[in-house]
Amino acid sequence: MSYIYALYFVEPKAVKVGKANNLINRLSDLVSTWGNIDPYRAKAWEIDEQLVIGQEQQLHNKYKKYQKQMPNGDGSTEFFEPEIWELLDDNFVPISKTLVIDKVNRTAKQKPKTHTRITLNFSPEEAKQLSILYGSNDGIKNELLNSIAIQLSDDKLKKLHELESAKTIEHLERENIELKRQLAISREQHQNAIKERDRQRRRAKWACDRYDAISADYNDFLNKPTDEQTKIIEQHLSTVKQELLEQNAALNCQSYIAKGQRDHYQREMTVARKHVRKARRIIKKTKTLVSSLMPKKPTKLQTKSTKQLISDIDQFLVDIELI
Repeated sequence: MSYIYALYFVEPKAVKVGKANNLINRLSDLVSTWGNIDPYRAKAWEIDEQLVIGQEQQLHNKYKKYQKQMPNGDGSTEFFEPEIWELLDDNFVPISKTLVIDKVNRTAKQKPKTHTRITLNFSPEEAKQLSILYGSNDGIKNELLNSIAIQLSDDKLKKLHELESAKTIEHLERENIELKRQLAISREQHQNAIKERDRQRRRAKWACDRYDAISADYNDFLNKPTDEQTKIIEQHLSTVKQELLEQNAALNCQSYIAKGQRDHYQREMTVARKHVRKARRIIKKTKTLVSSLMPKKPTKLQTKSTKQLISDIDQFLVDIELI
């Protein structure tokens, strides 16, 4: 939403009619220019943003004969004589004195500007040229305030030419260095291109020679009579068949040998298992016999030897169980 306001300013004794999107900010700006607003003669009309410009223009046209001449300032063409206050539309409602008017009336009034500051920024080269032309900052300001008509002495002209020549020489030296760098890069790229071209030529020549050799063999084969072609094919097939038969026989022989080795290993393992079981039974009987032959009052040596023997037998039995 937007607003159309009607405000009576005390100092100029005039009513301003205008529009605002942010009412408080707009009123503060006006107070800083035109002074305080009469808190009892301040009204606003809330209106759609799309209609506010047209409605403001209609009110200005309606009160045109009451327009008041004002000094140049913010919205100076929108002031009217106090008589229009009684002619305001009923859509205008009073603006809050405590919440709005008293707040904006505390805005400090701006002092009229007496001068304007202008700042000019120059590059180092421009500053050097202006220093040669005008001599000092005061000389530059005086020339800017007056119509500029430059008349150079021979000495100043010579200095400008020397400055421009030095600048040109420096620029040409930089360009020369850059051109040398680009030339070196171009030469390197050209050499690489020549090497790559030679490699491609060698590859192409090898491919052509290989193609010619294969093509010659193929043409020789095609030029031979049909019977001879068939004979060559049969000879080739016969050779391949013979090679396959020989390979098959070798594989069969290897398979037979491997099968015999497997059968021999299985027989050996069966015999070994029988011996292990038999050894286990004998060792158990030996352990029982050694334990029964132990004297009633054995010596320490006998006791130690017997225990060691029984321990070795037990360990051997454990190993046999794992096997």
